[in-house]
Amino acid sequence: MSVVPAAPTFDDPIDVVFDPSGMMWVGNYRSSTLVGFRPADLRGVSGSATVEPSVTLTGLHGPNQLLFDEKGALWVASYDDDSIRAYPPSALSSSGTAKASIVIRGSHIAEPTDLAFDGRGSLWVANQGTGDVVSFAAQQLEASGRPRPRTVLHPFPNEEEPPEALAFDGQGRLWVSDYNLDVVLRFGPGQLERSGTPSPSLRLRLPDLSGPIGLTFDTRDRLWVAEATGSALAVFPSGAHGQPSPEFTVTGDALQMPHTIVFGRDASVWVPCYDNTVLRYGAADLGGTQHPKPTLILS
Repeated sequence: MSVVPAAPTFDDPIDVVFDPSGMMWVGNYRSSTLVGFRPADLRGVSGSATVEPSVTLTGLHGPNQLLFDEKGALWVASYDDDSIRAYPPSALSSSGTAKASIVIRGSHIAEPTDLAFDGRGSLWVANQGTGDVVSFAAQQLEASGRPRPRTVLHPFPNEEEPPEALAFDGQGRLWVSDYNLDVVLRFGPGQLERSGTPSPSLRLRLPDLSGPIGLTFDTRDRLWVAEATGSALAVFPSGAHGQPSPEFTVTGDALQMPHTIVFGRDASVWVPCYDNTVLRYGAADLGGTQHPKPTLILS
């Protein structure tokens, strides 16, 4: 009798997100799956471990980023399907084929890599296929369709490079990274009101071969950059201007091509990596040393 090996829990884990109940979801790009861990699944787990997810969903069309809205719906950038999909809480309750309640398509959505909500509930989308960052008003996201974007920005017009990651800071400014140029741009709220090619108010130059693939702001409004090519996390102080230096940088043997950075309810830091692991760092372990050890390595 032949034995079929179990499918791996992680297969190019691209993002981590927590739902309102504290359940942790991990999107796997290569297998187009979404796996969910209830708080009890991870309670007391440390070191190197493999944990069976409580929920496994298939058919995510190449998930690239995950984001919950205020109503508890999970929005997914489906890179392989050139679409943005919303999954209501009921679709996440048990394993099976994922069923989206809303699918947004259109000529301006092509190979989407990241999503971010602004303070008004508009959804911003970074697109590798077009090089544009587009926004949709909250009302345009209430049903499936091909809505016309409220705003279309071309952040890298001279380099002809596509945007990679997006994040809003506490002042409503939009930060956009480019993976190949090793830069992060900042745009003020007023620059986001109309379509075009605005000049950034800040151009943050990272070391060569950093590969900024993920951007996140913490509760202190510090910018965290996941540097995939550099296998590092760089943390920049709030109110950065000019050419700021990182407040601290995290590296280490376990940190291999991080994709993004997500904060847990206890201020822990979760990082999905290209080597099919998801790392957890304790808040107290970061900032004191450049090479902290993760408190958990999930595989």
